[in-house]
Amino acid sequence: MSRPLRLLVAPLALGLTYRRFVHLLLGAVEVRGPTDAVPRLVSREAYRIVQEGLTNALRHAGPVPVAVRVTVGPDVLELELTNPLGAHGSSRAGGGRGLDGMRERVHVLRGDLVAGSGGSVWRVVARLPLRGSEMMTS
Repeated sequence: MSRPLRLLVAPLALGLTYRRFVHLLLGAVEVRGPTDAVPRLVSREAYRIVQEGLTNALRHAGPVPVAVRVTVGPDVLELELTNPLGAHGSSRAGGGRGLDGMRERVHVLRGDLVAGSGGSVWRVVARLPLRGSEMMTS
């Protein structure tokens, strides 16, 4: 497993206190497929996208469970984060780049990002191509 994906589930790597991390991930973390096949660049950007997604969930929905799914296919890495919208619907400003930063990371890798609410759930899905990624620069 490449280093950034390994760190994905480590609370200190995400810069969160353990208590906040446990609050966030009361959902689930599911990893499907061979993460060793993910190129370093894609792995690093995937880590940053998930990190921003978890931060956004906490910032905008409060301490709600977030389900994280990482699926490695033959040609694509798919990340999916889902969480309840939260009762307070906070729109606190923060120091991160949020969805714009995620879009930029996905665009550099020639992938796709979809984010939005459906009913009472917020969902972010990023699809990052694996082929040719080793030739791209950050």
